[in-house]
Amino acid sequence: MRFTQGMLKKSKRTLFVKVKTCIFLVLSQPNRRFWPEFLRCSAYITQRICSPHTTLAWLQNRQFCKRIASSSMPCLILSVFFLSVSFCASEIIKKNRIVSLMPSYTEIVFALGAGEQLVGVSNFCNYPKEALDKEKTGDYLRPNFEKIYALKPDIIFAPQWKNSILLKNLKSLGLNVAQFKDEREIGDIFKTIRIIADKTNKKKEGKALIKKLKKRLKDISKKTISNKRKPKVYIEVDNKYWTAGKNSFLSDVIEKAGGENIFSDIKKAYFQTSWETIIEKNPDIIISLWGDAGDYTKKPLAKKINALVNSRIISDMERDKISRPALRVFDIIEELALKFKSNEDK
Repeated sequence: MRFTQGMLKKSKRTLFVKVKTCIFLVLSQPNRRFWPEFLRCSAYITQRICSPHTTLAWLQNRQFCKRIASSSMPCLILSVFFLSVSFCASEIIKKNRIVSLMPSYTEIVFALGAGEQLVGVSNFCNYPKEALDKEKTGDYLRPNFEKIYALKPDIIFAPQWKNSILLKNLKSLGLNVAQFKDEREIGDIFKTIRIIADKTNKKKEGKALIKKLKKRLKDISKKTISNKRKPKVYIEVDNKYWTAGKNSFLSDVIEKAGGENIFSDIKKAYFQTSWETIIEKNPDIIISLWGDAGDYTKKPLAKKINALVNSRIISDMERDKISRPALRVFDIIEELALKFKSNEDK
């Protein structure tokens, strides 16, 4: 039998069973050739369980292990180790000090039950309410490098943007940065959850969360599949006709809700269009994240757009919920699915 560090990555319950098996095998051996390796394995486990100041690091000395293996001392050491494992009921985890520079990452960290690992968040991180109590570190465009460095984070969650000096500046301070690609579709949110779950030692919680969210999508799909037609949707994310293209997760939000983004053929995340183009595309529904129906009905040739003729302007979406690729966007998909369905019934 060979003891490896791989066995230590399992949950405490699994580890407890293995340790008991190890104890039985080692004690049942007529000779003591397994003792040195087992003692070194014991030291590693104990180091993970205890604080660095209380670890039995001296057991990692191979020569010392061989020396005590030939004496009666292993029995005492084994007993102490067995008790330390028995009294520890939670998982063997290393809690990192994390700084999150995006609201979506912060929401996911809390959803995984790892909020206590956050030592700093961006100025825009306002959900859940516990995030408001965390140290503010500026935002992803203008981070407070001095504050971030002072917090002594083990890892920083940051977006992966082209031509950004953010990563360069953080690494120049000797900081560890985990960068995330922009979410282009709902499936990418699951990728982000997996990475954050791994970095926060919450893999089990991450798998359960992803499973739950996928089930929600499946339930929504069952309801929208019976729709006779997909409504054409124009989403305006900001004033002056800023909208979402195919490379934005918002386009997939509309798709998952049973609609069709009128700019799904544009391979950009966000871009500026024109009123003339919107008239040409003639959407059935307009989603506005900044204005209301009055901002559109006053525009020239407004009566040529089905959404305005039928008063199908959606302007009551909570901006933070729909604009952040995190868990609450699934609530938005459900809300939009109902609104798209009511449009079909008219």
